Formats: sequence, C-alpha cells, structure tokens
Amino acid sequence: MKLKEIRLKHNNKKLELTLDTDVGLLEVATSFVRNSATYFGLGKKEAMSLELASEEIFSYMSNLFMSDAEMKIVYTDCSYFTQIDFYFRTSSLNLRSFNLTESVSLDDEESLKEMGLLIASHQVDKFKLSEMRDGNIKLALKKEKKYPRTEKEGAKAISLRGSLSVFTPGDEELKDFLQDVVSFYKEQDVPEFLFYPGKVLDMVANKECNVALLRDKKRLIAGGIIWCWNEEKTVECLGPYLFDEKKDAKDAFKLLDTCISDIGRSPIVCLLKRYPEITNVESNFEKLGNLFLYSNNNERTKKPVYFR
Repeated sequence: MKLKEIRLKHNNKKLELTLDTDVGLLEVATSFVRNSATYFGLGKKEAMSLELASEEIFSYMSNLFMSDAEMKIVYTDCSYFTQIDFYFRTSSLNLRSFNLTESVSLDDEESLKEMGLLIASHQVDKFKLSEMRDGNIKLALKKEKKYPRTEKEGAKAISLRGSLSVFTPGDEELKDFLQDVVSFYKEQDVPEFLFYPGKVLDMVANKECNVALLRDKKRLIAGGIIWCWNEEKTVECLGPYLFDEKKDAKDAFKLLDTCISDIGRSPIVCLLKRYPEITNVESNFEKLGNLFLYSNNNERTKKPVYFR
C-alpha cells in the first residue's frame, strides 16, 4: 500500500488527499475526512455522516479496483455546505452501480456489494456523478451545515413615507427582511431555505445569491428580492416580496429591474420565477408550467413557474 500525498491549499478552504484504492488505506481516507471536518468546524452529526459516506465509497472502490487505481479525495469548505469530491479513472467501472433508483436485493450477492453506495447517498444532501474532460470520473458528496430556523411572527402593518429606493443590505438588514418575509407571507410562497437567515447570509457571502431591498425615507424596509444561481446559466429570483398592503407593481418592477440588470452582465440565459405571484409582474415572463407542493398534512398547492 502506498500513500501518495496530502496538501493544504486555496486559502485554507480546500484539502486534498491522493492515495491508492487499497482497502488497507481505508482508515487513512476516513481519518482525512474526519480531521478535515474538524478543521473546518463542521457539526459533529454532519461530520459523522460524511465520514460514513466516505467509508462506504472508498470500500466499494477498493474492492472494485483491487489496489490497481489511484484516487484523489478533495474536501472543500463552501461556507454553508461541505463538499467531498472523489476522482478516479473509468476503467473497470460499472456505472450501473451508481443508478441509485435501482433496488438492492438481499438475495443477490452482487447487488449487496452495491448497498454501500446506497447507504452513502442517504448520508448526504447531494450525490452526483459526472465525467470530467480528462476522462476521469468525479463523485461529489454535498452536506449542508445546520442553522437555526426562524419562526413566523405576527405581521405588523407598515406605513411608508415618500418614494422608495433600492439598496444592498447589510447583514442585520437582511435578517430583518427575511423575518418579515416569513411573517408576512404564507409558507407556500416562501422557499424553505429562507427560514434560515444564517444560511442565506452565508450563501450571499459565497456569491451564490444576490439581494436587493426597498426602503422609504425613514429607512423602513418595504420589500426585497433575492436571486440565486441554480446552474451555470440559470438564475431563479425569489420575490419581489412587498410588505405594504397595496403591493404596488411599480415597486415590484424596481426590484425586478435590479435583478435583471445584475444578471444581464453575466452569461445567464434563463431567469426562473416561482415565489410569489404579484399582479402584472408575471406579464413580463412566459409560463413554463405548474409545480405541485405538498404540506406535512399532504395538502397540495399548485404554484405556476415562469421564465424569461
């Protein structure tokens, strides 16, 4: 067995380990994940899940390649989540094993060997296999950090003074805005992650989301919009959310124009919109279809999805 190298780089946000796929190095691989999680301050429960998932994947690969291959494990701290990437060659790899929609049969020995991959996928929030340009395969595991959930408060009527202006909020202003969103709007109009202000702040800091708010002359927050990158060329906007009972479309367009202006300077080719519906605003979009959401008591809500 042979340990290749370990190094720290990229402003202390990324750790890499390269080693042979030898089952004798299993403890090296799992301790690397465990110690990386400790170094970056990941929660104990989340760290244990990543370690278990990594153990199952390395064990599977070791049995598959029988020490004949090299694997690189990359641990990356990404603010609100942690990602572990496993890089390996495609030779002798049965990609059917990674079809996690297939069931595992307890009567089939070959099927039981693949149970570890199923266990690994259930330990993380994202389990994605992709082929790299150099012919290598990357298996990415994503585990989100835990944040305290904000609770709905009684919505207070606001009285705005003068014209409204758009601004980029600081951390405390963003927290106040998110509290107002979950208090003023029904749950079906608010995506789940907006109930976690700490997560949103980290996403903004990580440049995965941008935010613009509206305020009056007394600096009272009147509404806002958030737009997040879903894929390389797709953005979804959340909002505009308005807290004035009138919900003037002109105010909504101020926020929407800010969003469009920002992504207009990027390679983005598609803007999606689901939350919430505001009269006249959707006329600037085309309807893509409907999304059906289910509550805890199995009540179904239909939400139209728009794009431009």
